[in-house]
Formats: sequence, C-alpha cells, structure tokens
Amino acid sequence: FVKMTSLFSSQESNSLERQIELENKVLKISDVWTANDLNRCIKFIREGSFSRVCLQFSDEILNYSVEIEKQMRKHIDSEVFLLADTSYGSCCVDEVRKLMKS
Repeated sequence: FVKMTSLFSSQESNSLERQIELENKVLKISDVWTANDLNRCIKFIREGSFSRVCLQFSDEILNYSVEIEKQMRKHIDSEVFLLADTSYGSCCVDEVRKLMKS
C-alpha cells in the first residue's frame, strides 16, 4: 500500500536541504509583464467565460504577483486568486487535496 501523498510529493528533507543558486539579476516588472501580456490574458479569460482565475508565478517574479493581479481585476469581472506556493519541486499540496476528495 502506497500513501497517496508519497505519490505526489518528495520527502520534506529534500526541500529543506536543497541548495539553490541565485542570480544577482533583479527583474523589473516590465521584464516579465507587459500591456500585451495583460491583453492576451484578458482576451483568454473573456473568451473562456471563466468566473474564477488562478494565477501562479515562478519564484523569481512572485513579488510582482499582487500588482499583476490588481491590473487584471480592473479589466475582468472574474474572481482572481493567487497561488502563493513554490513552483519548485513536488511540494505543492493543492492537487493532492483535490485528488484525495475525488
């Protein structure tokens, strides 16, 4: 018998012991998000008639997530949610919870 969580995640120690290399390059919001990106997202959401939208960002640009979310809210009527979990490794529990409820 295999625990469901072991199928979707790595051992906790892997996350705690992982060494990452950081670049000293500081990204500006204009490096990762433009008016064209905003318009493409708005178009996609409207064409799909989505009532809820969830945004996930890579760790390097997570600090711009709130500003991007604010920009999107000005143009759409959908609820907008931000995933604040890491995008590295298999430590995200959102999918595991959803699968366990099924």
